[in-house]
Amino acid sequence: MSATAVYCPTCGKPNWPGRDTCEFCWAPFAPAAVPPGKPLPTLPVPLLVVLHYLTLGIFPLIWLNLYHGHLPRRRPDDPSAGAAVGRLFIPFYHLYWLFFTHARLADRLEEERDRYGLPRENLYDLLIACGIAALTPCLNIAALLLLFPIAAGLLQHQFNELARAQAQAQPAEPVASLRCPGCGQESPAAAIYCYHCGSVLAAAAPQSPEFYGTGGELLGRVLLAGLSMLPLVSAGYGFAYAWSWLVDRLCLPRGIRLSYQQNGRAIWLPAAGYALLTLGPAVLAMQVAGRHDLDFLSVLLPLGLVPITAGLLLVLLRRLLGATRMPDGAPLAFRGEYGYLLGWLLLLGLVSSPPSAYITMAGPMDPLLQMAVLGALSLAFLPLYAAVLLGALRWAASAISVPGLGLAFGGRWHQVFWRLLVANLTLLGLVAYAWGMSWFLRWLVRTIRVTPAKVEALPAE
Repeated sequence: MSATAVYCPTCGKPNWPGRDTCEFCWAPFAPAAVPPGKPLPTLPVPLLVVLHYLTLGIFPLIWLNLYHGHLPRRRPDDPSAGAAVGRLFIPFYHLYWLFFTHARLADRLEEERDRYGLPRENLYDLLIACGIAALTPCLNIAALLLLFPIAAGLLQHQFNELARAQAQAQPAEPVASLRCPGCGQESPAAAIYCYHCGSVLAAAAPQSPEFYGTGGELLGRVLLAGLSMLPLVSAGYGFAYAWSWLVDRLCLPRGIRLSYQQNGRAIWLPAAGYALLTLGPAVLAMQVAGRHDLDFLSVLLPLGLVPITAGLLLVLLRRLLGATRMPDGAPLAFRGEYGYLLGWLLLLGLVSSPPSAYITMAGPMDPLLQMAVLGALSLAFLPLYAAVLLGALRWAASAISVPGLGLAFGGRWHQVFWRLLVANLTLLGLVAYAWGMSWFLRWLVRTIRVTPAKVEALPAE
């Protein structure tokens, strides 16, 4: 997209000049005449879940789609409450409408939460997964018992939060336009994003980066980086190659692109040390396989090496981020301290070690049974691992310094948990696992919140 691009005031994505509506969300570029929405009704989440089971999912399907009639219509095809519910019962057409109405409901909900400064939950992927599960034989029964009530409860919780925010909001003074803190230009008063540069205009509304890497690219880079670690002399180049690809596929708000300006020689020593401490325990585990008296080494050794690994990883992060530049040449930085990084690595290692430790203590068993037991134990510890990973991600985001911007990880435990669950289920196939991890990485990047500057509201004359 060229520098002359215009940005959609509703979704913030760049468009070619001369368009009347956004090519991504179809919203008009003159949103000042958007009629306000109606007051949102609330419903206790436990009551919604009970009604879900009593009506076999019919009540939340209708109730949640009725919210379309309470949200502002920013696009010509934003459905009314009657259209959203009625079209679900049209034969064959409902196969399309089931996905459209819930995806659009997630978009409209996030837009309103942005306007009131509420954090996004990013339920779009979960609602699409519900649609796929609803149309899949056998899977739809399991989803009806577990997945659907979870999704409905999360969606209702967001609407309840939005309703409370609307009730507590002070009536705003009428304004004619908003002045963008990024470019200084004016946009219509009802805009969420600047028409000229894409900056967020809604008060306290966060912006999110985008990640454009694919599963195939991720698989290739991970394999090449892993192979480069075997001969330690090329470890630095493998890390630099993977990092440059990650930076190249990352896009900050307003189309800001980063660049990586360093070769593998500058990070060879910490990269080689990190590779040695990572591959060493794995090689040892293969050497002692079958020797029950030495199996404990494969569990305890990685934890014992964490203090050294944390120091090398800290040096790597500081050098990689220090060589990553903004368009004006300003470098990024990693401000995290060694003690915090060591603590999080130890916690992650402790919550991921019990399954393999149990297999070690159990002694020899059939390989298929061993895989089944290891998988079941890993799933049992996954909720705890998700909680620790969430804390580590929040700390890591706050430790990254970007010139002129503030970062924060906005994800929540249930978001991390169910995405980790799906990503780990793709372990059954290498290509599927690469897709699952790229999908998880894309969500991680989008969940990072970039703090916007304060917007100046220009009073109406």
